Amino acid sequence: MPDGFSLFLFLILLVILDAPAAAQEQISTTDFSFIHGADYVPSYAKTSVQYWSDFRPAVFEKEMSYGQELGFNSVRIWLQYWSYEHDPSGFLNHVDEFLTIASKHGIRPMLVIFDSCFGISPSAESAEQWVASPGPDHMGEDFYPAGDRYVRTLMERFGKDQRVLMWDVMNEPESTWLVGAPGGKKLVYDFVRHYIRYTHSFNPIQPVTMGANDTHNDEVVNDVDVLSLHSYQLTPEQFRKDIEKTRGDAARVHKPFIITECAAPGWGMDYDWTMKVLREEKIGYYVWQLMVGSDQFREVGGLVYPDGRVRDPDSVAVVSGKPAQLFTKKPDDQGIPIEHQPRGHIDWQHLYWLTLQRFKQTPTNSENFSERSTYFQSFVFMKQFAVPIWLAQYQPQIDQSMQQVHLEMTSGKEPQAFAELDRLIASVSRPH
Repeated sequence: MPDGFSLFLFLILLVILDAPAAAQEQISTTDFSFIHGADYVPSYAKTSVQYWSDFRPAVFEKEMSYGQELGFNSVRIWLQYWSYEHDPSGFLNHVDEFLTIASKHGIRPMLVIFDSCFGISPSAESAEQWVASPGPDHMGEDFYPAGDRYVRTLMERFGKDQRVLMWDVMNEPESTWLVGAPGGKKLVYDFVRHYIRYTHSFNPIQPVTMGANDTHNDEVVNDVDVLSLHSYQLTPEQFRKDIEKTRGDAARVHKPFIITECAAPGWGMDYDWTMKVLREEKIGYYVWQLMVGSDQFREVGGLVYPDGRVRDPDSVAVVSGKPAQLFTKKPDDQGIPIEHQPRGHIDWQHLYWLTLQRFKQTPTNSENFSERSTYFQSFVFMKQFAVPIWLAQYQPQIDQSMQQVHLEMTSGKEPQAFAELDRLIASVSRPH
């Protein structure tokens, strides 16, 4: 073989071998300040299960047009392992259709693969409170084979898809009671690092991030392509401190960062001063949230009602950069006005009551057991968010019952575990 040709093949081989490094270098120097996005829960959905298992393309079509009108070029949306597990082809086709709809409106979504938020596992019945994906009882290595199939399928289908802007491997890994359990935090971050690395192994064209709690990127700073920040601070000064902390963390590893959640007027983080800081700092961002819909966060944030009218024309104007008179305000008596609440507060009393009443309607079985057991296990975590006093009085009974449920399940006595949960539900859901 001629020496010149050998050299040519050698150079080609070097290019191929160096391709991942070159791609990483491209990611590390990319400026993501072009992202003007919103976190997105379709208005009909209270949970991410309902996104995909009750997929409504006409709603997505209408609401992506609202996003386009407000000048957003991206939305951050939650996928759901439960929906994939129960209907893989239907779930994937729904995601594909959503991407087509979003692309038509000039919007490239960030897809959230897993979610830890609030630590309640999903079921077909999930209807009141936000649920995780796949759930705190699926964080161990015994889930990895199933989780790997899920992520592999996503990467094979969408990993080279230009319609997808970025992958968020897990939303808020620490927002679960599990991190307070013995060994729980390690379990969660072992899971997150495994799936960041597994996602990377398919060499997707999109960068990979993790929706960090506040500024907590330390556990994954060397694994993600882009650092992430969630901030719901009460003043511009506190918000800038979060930004500077994340900017410093990103600079140390020569990586970019973005803000994947911010702005919630009900918690005191108004859109006007938030947008002022974002524009001055020149950071890519996602505000909470596009729609005033059905989820439990609708009283603390959201810009547009399903009918296209807005909650506050001035807020929409500052977000979109358009005159307020272009938007029609929906009267408060017809909509859901902002409820100004202490930071982090949600009406847990109402949500707990609704959930318990639903639990009473059907016996515990293998399909709903995971949601119900993690619901009670999340009780310790939820006390940080003003759990109702009437439920707090049952703490000793909840602890005792959950120990019994765990014992029965580990002994292979599912019917007894189900019966114990039903007794607990009946007891704590008495009228108060």
